[in-house]
Amino acid sequence: MADLITFMQVLGNLMIATVILTALIFTTVYYILGYMVKEIKLTPLIRKGINFRRR
Repeated sequence: MADLITFMQVLGNLMIATVILTALIFTTVYYILGYMVKEIKLTPLIRKGINFRRR
């Protein structure tokens, strides 16, 4: 019975670890994608601003 309880605890810890890791990976990917999209949206505006300054 004690072996079963320890096995269940190990499984629970593995589940918690996988949930935390997937959350970390998801947040980092989401942050990187958001940053890339923001940069892609801002580049034409920055170029237009430089052109306006030159004129």
